Amino acid sequence: MYEITFAWTESGLTKTQTLHPFQPTKNAGGFRVGRDPERCDWILSHPTVSGLHVEIFWQPRQQHYYLRNLRDQNPPVIDGLPLMQGEAALKVGSQIRLGQVDLTVTAIAPIMATLLLTPQFFATPMTPALTPVHTSASSPLPAVVPVASSVYGLKCPKCHQVLAYEHVAAGCHWCGASLAAAVSVILAPT
Repeated sequence: MYEITFAWTESGLTKTQTLHPFQPTKNAGGFRVGRDPERCDWILSHPTVSGLHVEIFWQPRQQHYYLRNLRDQNPPVIDGLPLMQGEAALKVGSQIRLGQVDLTVTAIAPIMATLLLTPQFFATPMTPALTPVHTSASSPLPAVVPVASSVYGLKCPKCHQVLAYEHVAAGCHWCGASLAAAVSVILAPT
């Protein structure tokens, strides 16, 4: 699986947005982009962007991200060509114009695997929790070592720094991103 990162300029500031196939969306299977917060996952507030403009989705068979036009009256322009209908494959460097907003695909990168376990897996007063330990590359499964308790953190979806849970309301203090969609990770014991 891969994540895709876009960059654009808004009010003189460069902004970025990273999407990955596991993010929750308002429409299963794709990220809807436009001005309408009721229908879109990624909101671009410029008045020339349609309420529901395009959908970006991951196609596992082709191992590519695609952009689908959702507004025939205001079609997106991809690498200088209007996409009147259908879909277009995205690649690093793709230039996308939605209304008067110019987006650039800046990265398509593999998603780092994260071990996620359900809370009931972890320690009860009688049972120690298990934490993965790095093993040799030839070992197919990680070894586990019992620990007294597990501590969780949040991995910032933008800069990938890990923060303590108490920062969820304040956001990432490294890049300022919201931690509402952050992935929970198990922190190594200190």
